[in-house]
Amino acid sequence: MEFEKSKGFTPSEKVLAEAAEKTFLKLWSYPNVFRDQGRSSGTGDGKEIADLLVIFGENLIIFSDKSCYLSETDDIDLAWSRWYKRTIKKSAQQILGAERWLMRHPENIFLDKQCQCRLPIPLPSSNTWKVYRIVVATGARKRCLKEYGGSGSLSIRPSLIGDQHTLDHSRKEKSAQSSNYKPLSIGWIDPTRFIHVLDEVTLQILLGELDTITDFVDYLNEKESLIRSGKLQFAAGEEELLWEYLREGNNKEYCHFSIDSNHRAEILSISSGKWKAWQAKSEYKFMKIANKRSCEFWDYLIDKVTDEVLADRITLSGNATSMSDIEICLRNMASEPRITRRAIYKAFLDRKTDAESIGTCYRMFFSTVKPDIGYVFLFFQRQDNETFEEYRRKRMMLLMGLFMLYWKYNSHLKQIIGFAIQVNFSGFSDFEIGHFVPSDEFDIDQYPEEINQLKTALGLRDDAINAKGFLEIDIAASAG
Repeated sequence: MEFEKSKGFTPSEKVLAEAAEKTFLKLWSYPNVFRDQGRSSGTGDGKEIADLLVIFGENLIIFSDKSCYLSETDDIDLAWSRWYKRTIKKSAQQILGAERWLMRHPENIFLDKQCQCRLPIPLPSSNTWKVYRIVVATGARKRCLKEYGGSGSLSIRPSLIGDQHTLDHSRKEKSAQSSNYKPLSIGWIDPTRFIHVLDEVTLQILLGELDTITDFVDYLNEKESLIRSGKLQFAAGEEELLWEYLREGNNKEYCHFSIDSNHRAEILSISSGKWKAWQAKSEYKFMKIANKRSCEFWDYLIDKVTDEVLADRITLSGNATSMSDIEICLRNMASEPRITRRAIYKAFLDRKTDAESIGTCYRMFFSTVKPDIGYVFLFFQRQDNETFEEYRRKRMMLLMGLFMLYWKYNSHLKQIIGFAIQVNFSGFSDFEIGHFVPSDEFDIDQYPEEINQLKTALGLRDDAINAKGFLEIDIAASAG
């Protein structure tokens, strides 16, 4: 099932599309999606719904991008009010309109203006989806730098609600809004729902630092909770708020804001410069190196399988082989947060080194996001007298055998995802991916001879294939 996605129509949309695909990966990120409303007799162009749509399980992220120059010389109140209405307010309206269409017509979403190519993966049920609304408003950085310095990002002031973001220039001294009003600041764009606003500075920072779907939506959820609690008074920019969030969970599984719920009077007010200072620290630089390595491994693996499947060059081995099964398999992999991917990469690298010296070996571990999902890496030695097809069949049989054995001793598992890789391989030119969904109808005890052969081939002991034999991903070690 091949399809072609837009790469963005405007320069700012292209930046958004490229950054989003690195974070959310290509199977779940769709720039410039359309609806067929207004097309008569199947002719004409459809209407654009959103500049970027991310669909990942129950998570739905709607982006609207607007780029408009904010004057550096005009009166700040007048210039800001005009810019806000043209970019932020207009984008917010587009997002809310897109949300209504997606809810009412989930089957009529297209990747092209001609409305010939439908969205390749289904939308979640509107009864269960979690919607994240994100305005990307660019063009204000120079004025932000002139007025406040810092990084040039828009500040966050939750006390601003709706029309309080702008001030009628001709009556600004008489306006009842003046007590909350502050130009170049963002609060509640829509009083009834949460809309995030990013700019040319913070878009790149957020998608670059929170570069997995799990890390990204976890941050948005925590940010929304913090603002709803009334405990954020001010942040000099989104990047400063991100610093507050990450510093409490740096190199740990869970990040959060350092607000104690038992002290309700405590309020966060975050000044400028925290993010820049953190970037200069050695631990930050180490983290970026470790993240890059895991990205080149786990993210590449997901996108490589996606490309092969969509081009009909690879099939998913196992008992789950439909496109829906493949998407679920890859989505489970993509659900792993960045710090877990770093640990997975370390575990993979350690076992790969073992395989290069001892030959066939394996490693299995539980997902840190969903403990009922297991992963398997099988490094299998090819014999000199084997044809590639003979070797490949044997390799997949061993992988499927591992699936069933691990399920037998760990019955809580609902899915197992595995990779069978040739020992002394170069890159990922030779691997298989398998996806096993356990079934109560299957009884592995009916095959005692096959089980013994498998145990012999891999040197398996009973005490190595129960739950204790699973690798508990060591977050601290991978972060250190």
